[in-house]
Amino acid sequence: MSAWENEQVEIERKQKEKREKRVLGNWKLLVKGLLIRERIKARYGNKDADHPHSAFGEEGFSSDEEEEKPACETPAQDTAISWPQNRQAEELQVGKAKRKSKREKKGEEKHLFPFEKL
Repeated sequence: MSAWENEQVEIERKQKEKREKRVLGNWKLLVKGLLIRERIKARYGNKDADHPHSAFGEEGFSSDEEEEKPACETPAQDTAISWPQNRQAEELQVGKAKRKSKREKKGEEKHLFPFEKL
């Protein structure tokens, strides 16, 4: 009988470890997802709130997620002045002058999300 009891204790311990491992994995995925969401929100701002299918919606944010809106922000009157048109030409000239190695390209893409690396 003692061997059977020891075996049952061992089976219960393994099941408990298995459940804990699964729970920790789920929590890790949740936390990573929330961190990615916060990075996207920080990078792209509140652009998604204008869409009706937005995940954030009008329910509001929790106290640590509230966004500050600048009071002095005004739209640009002339886009040609506010965003130079010759910027792309400058980038092409710089790109022709120096070739980048694969390591340098990967280093630049390191902070991007997978869908931005296209």
